[in-house]
Amino acid sequence: MADLIYKLIPQDPFLELTEQQTAQLQQAVAEQDPQAVFVETERVQFVDAGAEFHEIRCPFCDSEIAPMWWHKEMEQIYARIQGFYDLTVTTPCCDQQTTLNELVYDWPQGFSSILVTTENQAAVAPLQQAAEKISGRSWRVIKARY
Repeated sequence: MADLIYKLIPQDPFLELTEQQTAQLQQAVAEQDPQAVFVETERVQFVDAGAEFHEIRCPFCDSEIAPMWWHKEMEQIYARIQGFYDLTVTTPCCDQQTTLNELVYDWPQGFSSILVTTENQAAVAPLQQAAEKISGRSWRVIKARY
């Protein structure tokens, strides 16, 4: 059976923590789940659901978005040195401006330079609460199967 990994990322892909917030979050992660991992990178990256990446839908009209369109948009806005620095796209179905982060992914996915991972399902809610309290922002949970 494939492993299920829980990934927590801020809803805001470009959130930058202060040094104090980073230290507090590292401590909270260690206290909630010693096996959990906190990572903060210089570049915004795509945080996927692994084998559970099924479909992408428009957040406005709920139309399914073709994977080829999504791949093309990903390639166009990715910069090797900077990672993803602008996620703005116009939906192909209803011509609405949004971001790749706001598309509806089945299972949830997103973009971030901050990531907390755990295999312990019981630690997910406390980790999410701690991250939201420390950062003052909402965080999303991504379940990934590998």
